[in-house]
Amino acid sequence: MIKAFGDFEGGELTYFPNDDKSVDLDKLKMKDSKTFDLSADLAMFNGNSAHEVSDFEGTRFSVVYFTLGCHAKAKKEDMAQLKKMGFLVPAPDEDQFALLGKPGSKGKPLLRSWNANQLATKKRKL
Repeated sequence: MIKAFGDFEGGELTYFPNDDKSVDLDKLKMKDSKTFDLSADLAMFNGNSAHEVSDFEGTRFSVVYFTLGCHAKAKKEDMAQLKKMGFLVPAPDEDQFALLGKPGSKGKPLLRSWNANQLATKKRKL
């Protein structure tokens, strides 16, 4: 997930949701990409697929949260330590594509985005 903050112009995220690394980057077609205004949107995407951020002017801060799909290879003692620190730790057999589909797959979204201003106004149920 990525969100940008600050006093800036530009800096949009361009993402190729179906890129499975089988095509050279210079052969990807812009018509197959999606673009997000990171000053307004929170975007969740597979960072293994091709993506770029356009040039920007001003002061820009980005918050990026990412996870690795290789959690099943983690040492049990490392996973226990993460749990002890309060992290939610996936089970070894948990589907790494549960929230976002694998590039080229059908049925699950390949990216998600939310308008950050609308998120701030929604009331949460406890």
